[in-house]
Parts: sequence; structure tokens; C-alpha cells
Amino acid sequence: MDGIIYTSAATFQWPAGSKHYVRFVQDALPAATPVINGLTPATFAPVQLSPDGAAVYSLTGFTDPSGLLISNTDPNQLVIADAALPYLKINVSLNYRVLLNFLDQPPSTTSPSCAAPGNIAPNEFRVGLVYINSICYWNSAILYYPAGAPLQLNAYPYPGFVFAGWSSNLGSGSSYLRTYVLKGPVTIAPMFQPAKRVRFETGPLGLQVLVDRTPTPTLSLEDPTTPCPHNEGLPVIVPSTVAALCRGDFDFASGSLHLVGAPSPQYDLHGNIFVFDSWGAGQGQNAIYTADANTATPDKVIVRFVPGVQASFVTNPPGLKLNIDGRDNWPGYNFTWASGSSHQISAPAEQFDSQGRKFTFKNWSNAGTPSQALTVDAGSGANVRLIANYDGLGRVVVQTSPPGMKVQVDGTDCSTPCTFDRAAGSSVRVTAPSSIALSDDTRLDLSNWSDGGGADHAYTVGADSRALTAIYNTSYRLAASADPGNSVSYGFDPATPDMFYSAATPVTITAQAKPGFRFRRWDGDLSGTFR
Repeated sequence: MDGIIYTSAATFQWPAGSKHYVRFVQDALPAATPVINGLTPATFAPVQLSPDGAAVYSLTGFTDPSGLLISNTDPNQLVIADAALPYLKINVSLNYRVLLNFLDQPPSTTSPSCAAPGNIAPNEFRVGLVYINSICYWNSAILYYPAGAPLQLNAYPYPGFVFAGWSSNLGSGSSYLRTYVLKGPVTIAPMFQPAKRVRFETGPLGLQVLVDRTPTPTLSLEDPTTPCPHNEGLPVIVPSTVAALCRGDFDFASGSLHLVGAPSPQYDLHGNIFVFDSWGAGQGQNAIYTADANTATPDKVIVRFVPGVQASFVTNPPGLKLNIDGRDNWPGYNFTWASGSSHQISAPAEQFDSQGRKFTFKNWSNAGTPSQALTVDAGSGANVRLIANYDGLGRVVVQTSPPGMKVQVDGTDCSTPCTFDRAAGSSVRVTAPSSIALSDDTRLDLSNWSDGGGADHAYTVGADSRALTAIYNTSYRLAASADPGNSVSYGFDPATPDMFYSAATPVTITAQAKPGFRFRRWDGDLSGTFR
């Protein structure tokens, strides 16, 4: 104020109409400051630095009580003493310093190609780049952002390097993508480390491997004259002194663990089928590879395959079960096996289909035993297809109507319903009792078998499942008496020897009074006066 510097509020008593000059003192920012509050140096507002440089106060404008001040953002103001102007307020915004520190990274005059991770200039060596709120850097820088501003951070290592996290003063969270809310001065140090280069190669060349459960193509040809033959390089430009990335190449962090295997089976470029054998020192599917700390020497992991033989097993008729290598619950019986491998196949002697029909083993199409060892050989040039032939047994379900009665099958009692399986065309003897007493006045009388045969007859078994039913009718006893006794002679039409009639049979009954008696009426289950 009038050439005197103040660092806090000040009060003055001036003669009315006197003129005074107020200036917001401006400081020069550090030379490495490319951005403040999202603005480039050419558009910076007047700023002041805190004594330690950790904060920047940016002028936002002067305010008078009446709000009439027009050029309020000018750092130099003329004030005329007036009773209507009791104060003049200077408004600033607080910005904190963000030190972006690329550890041990030499300065570069080349601007980064901003992408993820972007292309690096020829003969340029960089370990990676960082985005802070959509602006990318690969050099150290001094930045200022408003207090409370969210900083959106992205870190991308270049080939040959891996991202190991952020500096510890950012608190928890080491993801390469994260947000940090600025609450004070902070140093952001992306930690890039040399990577362990690992090449996964297959034998034969050109097959796929599984690295951390991800299918990965590999080189189809090793050509010492070019790092990645046949345009099989990955679409990223590498820093100088770093080898190009080809199919099957990975940059791993030292000490990191990775799951290694291979899809199996798979075909090569010539249509030949291969199955996974092993990798490394004989490791199998889904074994762990550990990246060592010798990042100066690349590692090569060979994933070995052997020729495959397709083996198919079916049953005749279809739909029956087989036991392959100790399992009978395979979703299907089509396999691709390594040439030279041996497998145990077995056909059960007896089994039932989904409808309950019984089948007996007949033979294998290769004339082998029901249970046999099979060794497959790709050198024979032929795939394997074996058929297990079965003979189906005819099924007969013996039952009665009404159900639950006993009959005999080949002389053996059978409580119906009962089921038996026999070879098609064979004969069985079925015997049903002609009558079954239920009480003194009620019984079941055999009407017929469903095949039309008699109570005891031979039945020929068919090739499928059939039902054979003994059909019974209910019969009731007809009892007749007279009052007084021996006073009448009865006539029954139709007549039966034991007075039992099938249910619903119409019977004509005639009463003939004996001498000395006269017919009076019917009683019991009949009524009326006609004899």
C-alpha cells in the first residue's frame, strides 16, 4: 500500500479525496511449473508463493462494499479515499504444490506421445508416463492445483518396465488408476521398475498358451534376422535399448507368480492336432512360474505338445454307458489323447437304458475283451473309433386287474406287478389262479390274460417292453331261502353250480310254490308280488 508491503489486514485514515495505490505483489513461479489450477503459464493469474513454495495464492479479484469496482482483477488498483468506501478486500484462491517426481529419470526435451502408454520417440529412453487430470508427463514437474481438487492419476510403464505403485505419501491404494484428493502439498512419485522379460514359446511353434488363464498366441517362426517375424510383434513402440515385444512375450515384475498352462487339444497351422504335454522342468497344467530378479537376462519358457489322436466310443444301441479311464460320467465319449498314451476302456456286462430296459454286453467292434487297455498311436495315421455292441432283453411287466394279486412266472410266485427280463423270442410260463376268494360271498374270477391266453399258458417275450395282465372279474354269491322253509322250488336263469355270478350279471329268478303253499311276496334284496 503506497509502496509498503503488508502481510495482514491494515487500517488507514486518509483525507477525503486523497489518492492511494494498492498492488497485489506477484511472485515468479519455479521454472519447472507447467500448470497451475489447470492453466498454462501464459494464462496464469497473478500469484504469490508461500515462503516454502508449498502453496500458491492466486488473485481472483478485489471487492468493494458497493460492488461497483470494474477492473477488479487488475493487481494494481487506485483507491480514492471516500466515506462510502469503508474497505477494499483482496480475494485469493489457495493452490497446493504437487511435486511430480520421476525417480532417477533424466530430463528430456521431447514431449511425450500421450496415450496408454503411447509411442516413444526413436532413440528416446523413458520408463513410463503419468497422466494427472488428462495431462501426461514423463519428466519431473512442479504443479499447483486448488485445495480439495481431485487428482485423477494414470501410470503407464513402457515395455521393459513394470509399474510398482505410487509413493507412500499418497496413502493406501497402489493401482495404476486412482484418484487422490489434494488436502495439502504432496509429492507424487510413480514407481517404475525394470521388468523380467519372459518369452513363452511352444513346441511345435505357433500354438497357444495360457498365461494367467488368458489364451496367448506365440511365434510361428523363429527368425534370427528379425525380432518379430511375420508381423507377429505387439502394437507398441519400445524405448531404446529395450527389445521389441512379440507374440508370447511378457514383462513381469520380479518375484511375481503366474499360472501357466495351455488349451488342449488345439490345431497347428497345417490342421494337425496336438495335446499339451508339459512345460519347464516337466510342470503340468496350471503350474506356477515365478519371475526371478535377473531382469537383465530374458527368460524363455517352452510349452511342449505332442501329436494327438482322436478317440471316439459309442454303444449300439446308443445312449448306454461306458467306463473310460475309471469314469462313467463323461459328458460324451469323444477324446483327444496324446500319442503313445494308454487308456482303460470297459463296457459293463449288464446295464439299463433310461426307460429301464436291460441290455447285456455282446462284443467290442475290435473283438477285444469287455475291459481292455488301449494304446493310441498318431503314427498309424488313423483315429480310434470303437463300438460296444449290446443285446437288448425283452422286458415283461406282469400285472393283474385289479392290481396286487399273486401269479406264477415259470413256477415262481410273483406278487404283481413284477418285472422280468428275457432274451427276445424266449418263452416263459405264466399261471394265474382261476378264482381268488375275498370273503364267503365274494371272489375274483379270472376272465383272461391280456394276450388272450388261458390261466396257464406259455408267453413269448418280445424285443421291447410289454405288459401282460391277468384280468379278473368280481363275482358274488346269490343266496335264496323261503319262509317257511322248504315251501318253494327256485329256478335260476342262467344257472351256476355254486350260485356265484359275475358282478352286473342279470339273473332271472322264478319261485314255484310247493303243494300246500301259495306264493305271497319277495323279501330280502328283492320286492314285489310276482313270483
